Amino acid sequence: MSVQKCKRCDILFQYPDTGPQLCPNCTKKDEADFDIVRDFLHEHPLSSGQEVHDATGIPIESILRWLKDGRLISLEITGIIRCENCGEPIFSGKLCTECRYQLAKDFSGAAAKPEEPVQMQPKSEKRGMQFLKKGN
Repeated sequence: MSVQKCKRCDILFQYPDTGPQLCPNCTKKDEADFDIVRDFLHEHPLSSGQEVHDATGIPIESILRWLKDGRLISLEITGIIRCENCGEPIFSGKLCTECRYQLAKDFSGAAAKPEEPVQMQPKSEKRGMQFLKKGN
């Protein structure tokens, strides 16, 4: 554990070295905000990040963090989220498909054989965001 400054309220707290750098109180608020966004996207699927922000008041920064964390997925490549390795625009997460595959391949000596990359593409020409359901 280390002492960090909360990214939301600036107080010092003991950070467990994993997850967002938010104090326990702000973590609860952040989860409540995510629940609001998730509920909004269930009622208004394919809304853009700006539409979600306008309707819910949740900061764009939080929405972008959830995209980077893989909790939300954008159905269009806008360039807002880019691969942290090569800079390619991506839908969600931190690495593009090719860089994830290459990373897995590099670690293949320590782990099981990585699967061939599957390019994540929207299934239609729809735009906006969706809640990323675990297990799908």
